[in-house]
Amino acid sequence: MTDGSFFAAVAETADCGILLDLHNLWCNEQNGRSSMRQVIAELTRDRIWELHLAGGQSWQGYWLDAHSGIVPTPVMELAAEIIPSLPNLKAIFFELSENHLQTKHFPVDLLLKQVQQIQQLWNLRSNKTPEISKLSSSKVFKSQDGALPSVSEWEEALGCLTANQPTNIELKNINSDRGIEILQHLVSAMRGGTAVDALKLSSRLLMLSLGKANFRQLLAKFWQTTPPEIFATEEAKNLANYLKLNNLNVPYLDELLDFELAGYQVLIEGSPQKVKFSCEPMSLLNALKENRLPENIIQQEFEIVLNP
Repeated sequence: MTDGSFFAAVAETADCGILLDLHNLWCNEQNGRSSMRQVIAELTRDRIWELHLAGGQSWQGYWLDAHSGIVPTPVMELAAEIIPSLPNLKAIFFELSENHLQTKHFPVDLLLKQVQQIQQLWNLRSNKTPEISKLSSSKVFKSQDGALPSVSEWEEALGCLTANQPTNIELKNINSDRGIEILQHLVSAMRGGTAVDALKLSSRLLMLSLGKANFRQLLAKFWQTTPPEIFATEEAKNLANYLKLNNLNVPYLDELLDFELAGYQVLIEGSPQKVKFSCEPMSLLNALKENRLPENIIQQEFEIVLNP
């Protein structure tokens, strides 16, 4: 199916409206899928109830729907072209991520101009009486191919590929889709950030002891063997277990992992947690906070208690 026929069939079968994200269609067009106009030509116009506009950015030759800038001119032009033919349009949204707004320091006058242009688009709305038409039966999709994967098979294969996990399910053309590479990069960046935030001192000890490149390789091997978790605490526990099982011979690593995990247990359970150290703990912790390996540290058994 083409993208447009798929969207139209979903809306018709569900008897629902369509949120038309023009910048999303623009991204697809830039990345080799159907053109914006091809998609819209196959939609039932009176089912388009909401319009989204945004800007994006290129990453290694792939256009991202990042909500990171001003709406591209071709997207604005197409919006002006189709809005008069959308009798049930109820809203136009301009999406701009707050973090991009802060980091890129958009001039106020540029944003004001963009909002004014969108107001002009809103004024192009149709005066036709709202109505909902039905697709002709010839447009409703009927699958003739019994070899199509099930939804669960598609989800499992895509999820495994995205998280760099092995899968026995093969889907036509999915491995060659560059979007998979982008998703893998985003997942790795998120998991890497989660690991460093959740186990900050342990990660710092590993980077200082093994080097940043080796630390990244260690994380990559962990991701290949362990699927991602929703919560940072669970991700931290899995990573800590993986590091302990690998016997990395990094001094103080195991007790430092126990210390940081105990901190989470205090917050979650609200009860004191005991942690043992084979050295004077404050010298170790202070050195890592200063981004350096500890020197001349006292070797002695210590036990500390973390209180709520």
